[in-house]
Amino acid sequence: MQEVEQLRSHLDRIRESIDNLSNKLNNKINTIRSISSSTDEEINVIPGFFEELEKKENELNEEIKKLKEDLQNLVDNIQKTEEEISLNEVELQKLKEKENEKREEKDKIISEIAELKNKNILLDTQIEEKTKELETLTEQYSQVQINSKQQIEELTAKISALEEELKKAKEDNKLIVYLMDAGLMDVPEAEIISVIAASTDGLTLNEIKEKVSIPSVRVQPTLNNLLEKVLTYDARREKYQISSIVQEEMNNRS
Repeated sequence: MQEVEQLRSHLDRIRESIDNLSNKLNNKINTIRSISSSTDEEINVIPGFFEELEKKENELNEEIKKLKEDLQNLVDNIQKTEEEISLNEVELQKLKEKENEKREEKDKIISEIAELKNKNILLDTQIEEKTKELETLTEQYSQVQINSKQQIEELTAKISALEEELKKAKEDNKLIVYLMDAGLMDVPEAEIISVIAASTDGLTLNEIKEKVSIPSVRVQPTLNNLLEKVLTYDARREKYQISSIVQEEMNNRS
């Protein structure tokens, strides 16, 4: 019994397997039929599909041709642009060089202008200094003119006074009269002769300057003019005296 049960169980499994296989087979058949039906439809569509593909291929070929032409045009434009860029770079370099030259020239001009401004400032300063110096010199010159005029007036007055004194002294001093008449002295020398003649021992230069009224700077030149003609000079004693020849002449006249 047990074996029968086992066989039945095994048979049931076989049947179940057969049913499963039958179902699978039916499903396959149905699928194949469906595919066959779809394939028939697709086969019918294939001629039109190929025509469409050919049409698209032609369109793609046209597009490819156009793209190639566009690409070539683009390459040509790129080459042309590169040439223009190269030319522009050369021109740009030339422009940069010119710009540098202009900049250097501008800097040089600016430097020269600055130098000229400094020179102008220096000249203005010098002109201002020279103007002040000229004003000072003009004032000094004016003062000198005033002083000179005053000195001339004073000297003229002194000369006039001396002429009067000389005129009066001629009457009392035979030596002065003799020398004036002989042309051996003029009016400015008369005072010096008078003071020397009044001294029996002679006078030094400083003593003469103290006694006469004429300017000190004129005493020495006047004495030099009178030497040998009227006066003698004792170098050892540094004194001026009336010449012995003149004294003898005066004595002879007396």
